[in-house]
Parts: sequence; structure tokens; C-alpha cells
Amino acid sequence: MWNMGETRIVAVGFHRLKGLLQSLVPTYRHTAHVEVLDKGYDEAVAELRARAPDVVVAAGSNGAYLRRHLDVPVVLVKVGGYDVKRALVE
Repeated sequence: MWNMGETRIVAVGFHRLKGLLQSLVPTYRHTAHVEVLDKGYDEAVAELRARAPDVVVAAGSNGAYLRRHLDVPVVLVKVGGYDVKRALVE
């Protein structure tokens, strides 16, 4: 549950990216309420509109799609080969 006045961030990622995103949530626990949404495209748009976050973080074509279909800022994260490899190792 988020506290009033706290920034609400939803990180959208699925498959291998989900675990990496969830591992980052405790890092920001004291400055923002961070959730990870395991949906993509139209499903994610509907869920994000219902949640009304302040910021969305996403990657790839899903992030570009969300940016076009949402009225909140969508931060696009570029995931490289090293990032994927690290997530798989963890």
C-alpha cells in the first residue's frame, strides 16, 4: 500500500526482466512506492489506467507502446545483453 504524497512508480516487465525489476524495489522503498506489473501492451494499459501511477518504467517495444497510449510519463529503459545475462545468473 502506498502512502499519500509518496511517488507511485510502476515498472512494467515480464519474463526475465520481471525478476530484475523486483530485485530493485527494496532499493527505493524509502523514497517511492514501486510495483512491478507483469503484463504487456493493451493489458498493461488497462491496468495502469486503473492504478494511476505517477511514472511508468518499461523497456523495448512494450515501453514505446505504453508511451503512446498513456497520459503519464513513461521512462524507457534500454536493456542490453549484459543486463539479460546478469538477470539470468541471479
